Amino acid sequence: MKYEESVNEFAVCPDVIGGDPHEAFVLALSYLGTKDLLMVERVCRSLCYTIRNDSLLWRNLYIDQPLNERTTDDILVRLTNRSEGNLRFLSLIKCPKNR
Repeated sequence: MKYEESVNEFAVCPDVIGGDPHEAFVLALSYLGTKDLLMVERVCRSLCYTIRNDSLLWRNLYIDQPLNERTTDDILVRLTNRSEGNLRFLSLIKCPKNR
């Protein structure tokens, strides 16, 4: 699974089968960066649902390599929308202008 695929793939998570992730695991998610969150959300349905629907995980967005090479304006808008108005910090490191 390539990292670039996680940036470009914004499909809706399938229905969650099973239970929610353990609370300790959800707490650990808060220590992950943008790139890692995008990768972990592809592991299973329950993580996908949890990560995409927890706006607090998306308060601080750091877009650098290799994300910066694939992030379009549309993707950036979708990522910032995940914070649901709680965005505190957005860092764009060496992002190309024309995307």
